[in-house]
Amino acid sequence: AGALRSVRERVADLLEAEAWDAVLLDVDNGPDAFTTAANASLYDDAGTRRLARALAPSGVVVVWSASPGPTFERRLRRAGLRARSLSVRARAGSSRGARHTLFIGRA
Repeated sequence: AGALRSVRERVADLLEAEAWDAVLLDVDNGPDAFTTAANASLYDDAGTRRLARALAPSGVVVVWSASPGPTFERRLRRAGLRARSLSVRARAGSSRGARHTLFIGRA
């Protein structure tokens, strides 16, 4: 039965399990959930509040995204996190290639 559970359900269960020092989330190309619509609840208001509650007092959450998203950064702030985004190259040390976004939220 465990294999039939969605990624969203498994992630939600882990977030509820304990206080985490760090949560690194790379699900569905980022908070727009454009590959699997069912994953959108990981990134909506309730999902970002769940992320914030899952963090230990000095914890950090990092969400990888294929594209920037100021809406998600604001959502992290509404969940009570100090949030920022960081644009990085897909290939470290290169000035060429795609850019990705890391959303960083600190408790």
